[in-house]
Amino acid sequence: MAPPIARAWHVIAIAIAATLALCPSLAAGADGGVQRSVAVYDRVEIALEPPPALAFATTLPETQINDAYDADRDGRSMRCDVTFAAARHGADAVQAPMVVPAFAMRDAPGGAWHWLVRWSAPAEGDWTASVAWEGCAVRDGDPIRHRAALPIIIHAQADAGIDGPLTVAGAGDAPGFLRQARCPQPSRAVRLFGTCRAWVAGTKAESGVWSEWIDRRTELFPAMREGGFNLLNQWMAPWEFLLVHHDRAEYWPGEDGWKRSERPLGAEWSSFQCFDQGRALGFDHLLSDCEGGSADGASAHGSAAKSSAAQSTIYLLLSPLPHQCLQMKAHPWGGQESGWSPLDDRGAQGREKLNGFSGFMSQMSAWDFFAADPRLPADDWRSKLFDHQANFYRYLIARWGHSRAIGAWVLIDELDGVGDEAGDRSRRRGWWAHPECERWLADMTRLFRGRLVRADGMAYPGDPFAHPLHAATTSFGDEALRGGNIDWEGGPEDARPDLFGFHWYPHWRTSVNNTDMWLATIDGIASYAYSPIGAAPRLITEFGSSDRSAPDQAPSAIYPTLYHHAIWSAVFAGHAGTPMDWNDGKEFGELRWRDRPGPFDHDHYPIDLISQMKALRAFLADCPPDRFRSCSLRDTLVRCRNEANVRGFALAAVEGAAIEIRGWMFCATGVGGMLLDGLPAGDYQLIWHDPWTGDAVPGQESTITINQEESLRLDAQAPLRRLTSSAKSYPTETRDALGQDVAFILRRRK
Repeated sequence: MAPPIARAWHVIAIAIAATLALCPSLAAGADGGVQRSVAVYDRVEIALEPPPALAFATTLPETQINDAYDADRDGRSMRCDVTFAAARHGADAVQAPMVVPAFAMRDAPGGAWHWLVRWSAPAEGDWTASVAWEGCAVRDGDPIRHRAALPIIIHAQADAGIDGPLTVAGAGDAPGFLRQARCPQPSRAVRLFGTCRAWVAGTKAESGVWSEWIDRRTELFPAMREGGFNLLNQWMAPWEFLLVHHDRAEYWPGEDGWKRSERPLGAEWSSFQCFDQGRALGFDHLLSDCEGGSADGASAHGSAAKSSAAQSTIYLLLSPLPHQCLQMKAHPWGGQESGWSPLDDRGAQGREKLNGFSGFMSQMSAWDFFAADPRLPADDWRSKLFDHQANFYRYLIARWGHSRAIGAWVLIDELDGVGDEAGDRSRRRGWWAHPECERWLADMTRLFRGRLVRADGMAYPGDPFAHPLHAATTSFGDEALRGGNIDWEGGPEDARPDLFGFHWYPHWRTSVNNTDMWLATIDGIASYAYSPIGAAPRLITEFGSSDRSAPDQAPSAIYPTLYHHAIWSAVFAGHAGTPMDWNDGKEFGELRWRDRPGPFDHDHYPIDLISQMKALRAFLADCPPDRFRSCSLRDTLVRCRNEANVRGFALAAVEGAAIEIRGWMFCATGVGGMLLDGLPAGDYQLIWHDPWTGDAVPGQESTITINQEESLRLDAQAPLRRLTSSAKSYPTETRDALGQDVAFILRRRK
């Protein structure tokens, strides 16, 4: 792993109750403090030196240095929080103070521990900071507390080159979407155009017969940005970024991959209290590459930092503990992906790939993980376990919560993929047979939102940056049928995810024809639009079908057409974005071919999902979700109905007399149409578009007059015939199955 092309992070060194250490780029203010101008949403990093009374904060054992809640109840703990307060406000409304957890880290194997706080300003203005320390170095001792103001003023200013983070919709905002914060403008609803490349395995030199390894910086992120993708399904995978594992060692990033570094013999260590600092540093690098935005050239990497300037942010749908870490071998999928404990694994994998929380007690099952409960007495094992989990999530928030690239925290990526039994909602199996699971998820949701209180009255502080929360189910068992996993309602009403996910892997008989495949895919996507989760955003966060079973085979001809129909149907059915195709550099392929020779060069893998996303985004230009609502909603003025063998969906913007409809139709037989109900009288312009390019179909524009409110039939036969007339034969001459789908724009003339 090469060193990152880092952006110019603003690093400020502060010594509390000691001298002030200035970085060369900082200047002392008139009052002797540090003043620094930073961009809103950009990272500010402050190095904190403990006061003399808490000098042990950098020498505590690794099991205690990030134990904020004394989870092991031995009296030793350390906690540091920094409060950022707006001393002078910009154009935004008054900003509430932000209490941000600090964290301890090491920069190199065997290096010294030091404390940092990372923060990003949510609004313009002048910000001050104060620090609160609390810790104890001896067993059963009394904690020492210290508070002090930091001698610093941070001037936060808007920067048009920096994307704001994703946020949750508020009262009056467009339902069904996350939002993107902006400064100084109000937030806006955004569609999520996502893909999956949840991990990178192997190295450039050693990546197996599939050549699975990729360089995210040169092969993934540029392709995503070129295509307009803004969301990446990212795991802290057991073989890459998992922070808690059973190997008494750390894995540090280097030019040739990960290098194992054993922890010192005799040092205190446990698999669930010690966070792998090498992997954490590697994740720092990844997050930097995802952030994009402006760069001021002051980085230690010099001009290299400018190469990432003015790039859009890639938001991460981040799974810190993916379902594989919570899955046992007895699970139907466990033969190839379980990663719970050494006892359950029986030596099949390296200990660095096994969930460290399984070391909390002997013979612990994955279901025990979800028994953790903060409401129980302090000496109950379930209360202790919950606080160890809270320490883990606090560390994630402290180290990475500042970043706008954290799109959403994934609390559980597949409810049905944990434990020793596949989750089946309709049959009350797996997750749904263990009520503690739903209670645990609700508690974690409350924890992140700062609304959870421990049995002794202590309130967990939560995520001060308020990133959205996500959880998902899969199509295992009942596929996309009503009442199955697709209809999971999210748990207690006061503690549901902000973004719901469904993993749609359609299955069909080997004898089925291509049209039936497309119909099954579209119908499953449409089904999720009707799941009973209210106005919450919903997204198919994994999707797809395998391309081939061996690298020397030709990829299946169903791609990219399967993906094409999925992304168009999802957007126009009212999802929060496009299905996220599962790419793994193996059977499920890649986003598109690679330039380097191998199983995924153009000759061996002529599949390009980038061009499909470009066409969709071109058609959606000037179609913001703040204005356009799904015609499938009951309270919309304009509604759509389909004729037989047609799957059609539309979005409508109605603003006074101005009306615009954008829609998409799949016609199984190449003929058919859609009926639009509720259109007011007037003259309308109809333009048919090619969904494979996003461009208008030549000669397919007309004016339609409606004399009174009536149903309007849009007949797709003529534009489909025009598209088919110039198309190559599928699948012998092309991978694009043209001639069955078409898009349209209908506007009321002034």
